[in-house]
Amino acid sequence: MTGFDPTSGMPVWFARRALPEGATAIACVLGDAHPYRHVIDTTVSEEPGTVLYRGEYTADGEMTSCVVDPAFQQGGIDLWYVEESEQGADPPATNLLAFATPEWPDGSIVSIDDADARGVDLREQVGALRWWTETGQVHQVYVAAHMRRRRIGSKLTLTGAALTLGRRWPSLWATGELTDMGAVFVSRAPWTSRVAPRSMSHPPMTPTDAWTGIP
Repeated sequence: MTGFDPTSGMPVWFARRALPEGATAIACVLGDAHPYRHVIDTTVSEEPGTVLYRGEYTADGEMTSCVVDPAFQQGGIDLWYVEESEQGADPPATNLLAFATPEWPDGSIVSIDDADARGVDLREQVGALRWWTETGQVHQVYVAAHMRRRRIGSKLTLTGAALTLGRRWPSLWATGELTDMGAVFVSRAPWTSRVAPRSMSHPPMTPTDAWTGIP
């Protein structure tokens, strides 16, 4: 997007810690103690500053879990995630589906095959994040109507950011094409600077006849 720099205004750096069998744990820290997106190696599990998330990765960069800072877990909702690839789409996309059921611990990332093996119904998802894989541009953040105002969208977005980090994909960002609820969501998030100023108003994703009970 011409004239928009999503890297401005959000200083983050990463603390990387070695785990057994070549795995790593990486914490995303909000602050200016180190240069933007600088990676430091550490042997401790706690870092100074506001930790947005802590991801754990296999030796080849596949994320196995992502624990989001408690500040972004209003209501104490545990979530686990299914990654769904749409590499045949135009443009190629990646989906992260969030579930609040007890099959896996909070922060776990599993494949669709693993979810199917446990009989998970993908329609039970409480939220979804979709982005264009090749650019990092977020296409959609959605939270089921009855689960809103519980920071599920925030957890989803931070988990998606952690997933792209391990694979060295482009970082997530978004244009200013937002619904009214999306604009409120962005304004309260620590990654506000990664979303362009609002340039277009989209209608709500939830039909008006389904608004009953939405806070």
